[in-house]
Amino acid sequence: MDYKEYSRLRSIARKRIERAAAAGAGEYIRIPTVKEIKQMGHPEQYLRAVKDFLQDPGSTLTAARATKEQIPKIELPLSLEEKKKRRNEQKRRSKAKRAVE
Repeated sequence: MDYKEYSRLRSIARKRIERAAAAGAGEYIRIPTVKEIKQMGHPEQYLRAVKDFLQDPGSTLTAARATKEQIPKIELPLSLEEKKKRRNEQKRRSKAKRAVE
């Protein structure tokens, strides 16, 4: 994977998101750094998510203002913390279910 390309696209997307959040046309979403995606695995998914966001014509503040809509939310893969939270929640529910049976 080309981490320089990811970093460049991440910077563009981050700036768009920050401008939209400051203007009230979207919510701030943090995009993981190269170091973080290397630790999480599957960096290609993150690159694809950032590319998809940037290719969406409504991802610019000008387009959001013209259509009077919010900028689209960037769909990032789950982070390690989210995966752990989800797994722990499943374990908790499983234990509770076994305790009832």
